[in-house]
Amino acid sequence: MRKNVVVAALLALCGAVVFARTSRASVEAETKDARSVHAVGFSAPIWNQTWGDDVQWSAAGIDLMYHHLTVRPNRFSTFTDVAFGYSNFSLDGADGSAGGFNTRYAFGLGGAPVVMRNLVVAVHGTFGANLAYAADSDFWLFGLWATVGMNAEASYTFAKNLAAFAGVTMYTNVFGIGVWDQAAYTRNAYTISPGSFNVDFRLGVAFVY
Repeated sequence: MRKNVVVAALLALCGAVVFARTSRASVEAETKDARSVHAVGFSAPIWNQTWGDDVQWSAAGIDLMYHHLTVRPNRFSTFTDVAFGYSNFSLDGADGSAGGFNTRYAFGLGGAPVVMRNLVVAVHGTFGANLAYAADSDFWLFGLWATVGMNAEASYTFAKNLAAFAGVTMYTNVFGIGVWDQAAYTRNAYTISPGSFNVDFRLGVAFVY
């Protein structure tokens, strides 16, 4: 009887070991291509906007940004991006410009065609929400608008979990509102027209897990 109990215990122990190894291998297989990339750095937006029928603005800026990319084992990926900083607006065909604050939020859905030990490359469709305020001695403006576009990004791990990060987003305005006040004009509210080409360049460091 005692011998049977010992044999049963040994079989149960072997079964538990095999099950544990199988479960571990299954988990590793499911998560080996998963990535979480947390990037911090700088973003440089370049904007073009049409307010109303014929008011043309161009702007450039420099922002601090936080970018979080998540890649699932099936290579489906998402990101969120938050940025804030300085932007300078100029009215096309007129002298002078105004600088001020901007803040931006974006998210994206897409995929990561390259997921290697040291390299992750992902591509997404994006949606963004943007707010900007700028002023100088002659005029001030305020804008709130949404955008859609596409994003491509890459992170290269060079030391354990530390990586270099770079990305670019190309997008167009969808809709928005703007207010512009200048001494020579009355204060007017405008719709920010759909269209116009915009681009963001991102560069920073990332922590990859």
